[in-house]
Amino acid sequence: MSGERAVSGGSRAGDGGRYGSTTDRTYARAGFGARVRRGARPALVVVDLTRGFTEDAFPSGADLTEIVEATARLAEAGR
Repeated sequence: MSGERAVSGGSRAGDGGRYGSTTDRTYARAGFGARVRRGARPALVVVDLTRGFTEDAFPSGADLTEIVEATARLAEAGR
């Protein structure tokens, strides 16, 4: 390799592109930034809104009441 890292945290002088040419090429090859086709039956997936994360009574939790309520409204709108 010519000193370029496969993953770059930011542009370096002479490397070009937003994240560095190597990372930009990897993202382009993977289709990052492309339009997302939603199909006939799109889905909403809610991840990790468990009580252990969303209630401050739990060691790993925080008061995420507003987030939980907003997510419930989003899920209802999706239905």
